[in-house]
Amino acid sequence: MLRKYSHLICLATVVGLMLQIPPATARDAPTRKSVEYEIKAGFICKFVKFCTWPDASFANSDAPITVGILGFDPFQSIIDEAVEDLKIKGRSFQIRRYTPSDDYTSCHILFISAAEHNHIPAIMAKLADKPILTISESHNFCRQGGMINFHIVDNKVRFQINEKAARRTGIEISTRLLQIADVVDPTR
Repeated sequence: MLRKYSHLICLATVVGLMLQIPPATARDAPTRKSVEYEIKAGFICKFVKFCTWPDASFANSDAPITVGILGFDPFQSIIDEAVEDLKIKGRSFQIRRYTPSDDYTSCHILFISAAEHNHIPAIMAKLADKPILTISESHNFCRQGGMINFHIVDNKVRFQINEKAARRTGIEISTRLLQIADVVDPTR
């Protein structure tokens, strides 16, 4: 039985080690934030391994995965560096930055800045059933129809997943990822 779950135990251990954010001091505040966003950028890349988009989401078999950032960009160049020369599932990455007035409906992953918190219902309505993995760090994001929400618990980056929102758009999230997430059911 233990052998059956050894890959999950290993994954959970690695994730636990990755997630630790150094304690904040006044002197390190910028460093702490950059570590936090390095971890979040790494997660965004790793989510691709555990998610499957409908075939029609990509123009062809080697089309890049487009990661959009809507609103204020807390990553700065961190996410660009994280995806440089990275290929997952045979696809490279491209990063696009959007303002709220742009058309952001053609990306595969959309990170919605916490600064857009008041506009989340309108953003979710605009994305409706489009197969775009929506990610944020905004309070109650998953309860408002978002798919993945980052939050900090005990100085560690954790994430919640609204699997129903993903499934509604045709995106499948691996049970391996769901097992290490806080799964949110927006109907409860």
